[in-house]
Amino acid sequence: MTDDEHGPLIRQYMRAARTHVEPDHEPLDLLTMVASTMAPGALQDEVKVYRDAGGVEREHAFGLSPDHLTLLRWCHTPQSIADLATRLARTGDPGGSLSASFGGPIAVRALVDDLLGRGLLVIGPPDERDLLDPRTYRAVLTALTDL
Repeated sequence: MTDDEHGPLIRQYMRAARTHVEPDHEPLDLLTMVASTMAPGALQDEVKVYRDAGGVEREHAFGLSPDHLTLLRWCHTPQSIADLATRLARTGDPGGSLSASFGGPIAVRALVDDLLGRGLLVIGPPDERDLLDPRTYRAVLTALTDL
């Protein structure tokens, strides 16, 4: 079996390479809310586009992978880990290398943890009203089922 015949031989979630081992925060759960510390325009000003070996255009900024940059863009408004994993599963990444088979919440947590470690995301508690609303839990279950 080769990469050409069956795609990459590395599991997709392994692409979320960890830049550090021990997080400086509480464990991330599916309801953890995260938001970017950067204005969308400030991020775009730092992005450089390059072509990889296959001729595909990729983005690079702050030493981050295209996958990290995609999540950082998505977090310009507060997002939960579940929301990010669901969005990834439904849409993939139109401009980078994320795909629906990327690894769902596990990979999203790894990428978010990297961005938190660099100070590019912040954690906010979920809205207490959402925690008491049964629709929140139905939405999480639906999102997990969709994965």
